[in-house]
Amino acid sequence: MSTSNTILDAAAWLEGQRRAVSMLRELEAAGARDTDYEADFREGAPQKNIVHGHLSAVIATEDENVVAAFSSILTHFLGNALSGGVPDLAPMDESTRFAVPIEMGGVRA
Repeated sequence: MSTSNTILDAAAWLEGQRRAVSMLRELEAAGARDTDYEADFREGAPQKNIVHGHLSAVIATEDENVVAAFSSILTHFLGNALSGGVPDLAPMDESTRFAVPIEMGGVRA
């Protein structure tokens, strides 16, 4: 695990950030009924697996900076949500900058 205080490719970082915010906004618009994993809550409708499409597109870039930025935004959002916060997507756009340092953690393939 390494800690980096420098973003090597700002354009790729913004791309990953943009893709994550786009995915979160799409999830917000879809709502819990369509995205719930449990079929009982979807009343027989298929789950809209929004994350899969966005994650596949990010991985297809084959750019570690895009993947890092995408996952950094998700870490921010999920960390806040799981701690009882309600992150606001409205102000998140390409002008938003998340502060470094960012420590890349978790299980690596």
